[in-house]
This record gives sequence, structure tokens and C-alpha cells, in this order.
Amino acid sequence: MTGIRKRISIGFLSIVVLLFFSGLVSLFELNHMSVDIDAILSSNRKGIELTEGMLDAIRSHDRAVIRYAVLHDTSYADSCRVRYKSFADKISQARAETSASADGLFDELDASATRLDSIVEQLFESGRVEQGLMADTLRAVEFDGRQWYDNEYLPVYNTTSNQILDVLTYAQNSLSPRAERLSRNAYRAVTPVFISLVVMIVILL
Repeated sequence: MTGIRKRISIGFLSIVVLLFFSGLVSLFELNHMSVDIDAILSSNRKGIELTEGMLDAIRSHDRAVIRYAVLHDTSYADSCRVRYKSFADKISQARAETSASADGLFDELDASATRLDSIVEQLFESGRVEQGLMADTLRAVEFDGRQWYDNEYLPVYNTTSNQILDVLTYAQNSLSPRAERLSRNAYRAVTPVFISLVVMIVILL
């Protein structure tokens, strides 16, 4: 009788000790999981916000260019410059808040954005829009803004927009190692409890 009681006492204490340490290990791993989840969500949210900011800025610039070049509204000349400056600032902000490993993508984006601005500035300097408005008076050829937009501006605009999306894709892919680590932590959090249950069964038997 004493032997059985001793065996039960040892088994009970062993179970308590196992549960205590397995609980500590599980809490430790769950804490790591919580940190990784917060980091993944924060990085994902920041990447989306930065991308949306750049896309909104370049679309705003595009609308001003259409008003100026296609609709021949010369009052939008200054707006084109102001909105491009806002777009360039968004790129700089995104670069500063993104990993240095993405610098190559931002270099390409900067080059395309500069090319986009250069195309619009060349149009300003040529004065073709203004001359087109006075074509009859100056006996000049009316400026075809739609053709200029489709042939010169739009291809560079599309390239720049796609490069912005490439930055977002890169940011999403950079989260993969953290997601894999999160999966490993989940297994490690459950394993101690499982082992404790197995040991409990063996002891009680």
C-alpha cells in the first residue's frame, strides 16, 4: 500500500513539474510568436501605406498632366510641378522607411520618376500647348496632346507605376522568413505540452 502511495505521489509531483516547465517553454515560444506577428502586421501595413502614398501621388500628377497637355488647360502647369514634387517626396520617404536591400528597386524608380518629370518639363519648355491654343493667330500647328500623352508620357508613367508595385512585392516577400519562423515557434510552443502528456501516461502506467 505504501509503495502504491509513494508511486502515486512521485507520479503526481513529476506531472506538476513537467506541466510547470512545459508551461514556461510554451509561454516563452508564444511570446516570440506574438512579437513576430506584430512585426509582420506592422511591416505589411507600413508597406501598403507607403505604396498607396506613392500611387496616389503619381496618379495626382497624371491628372494634372492630362489637364495641361490633353485638355490644354495651361493653368495646371504649376500644379504638374507641385504634384511631381509631392511624388518625389513620397519616394524619398518610402526609401527611408524600407530596408536598404531594396535600394536597387528605388534607384530604378527614381530614374523612371526623373524621366517622367523630364518629359513634362520638355513639353513646358517647348511651349507647344500654349502655341496650339493660338494656332490660328500664329499660323502654327495645333498641338495634339492626346498623341503626346499616349506616345511619350504614358509608357513611362506605366513603367513607374509598375516599379512602385515591385517595391510592394519586394516588401511582401521579405516577410517570408518571419512567417516561417512563426510556424516553427508554433510547433515549439505545442511540443512541450505533447511531451508532458506522453510522460504523464507512461508514469501513470
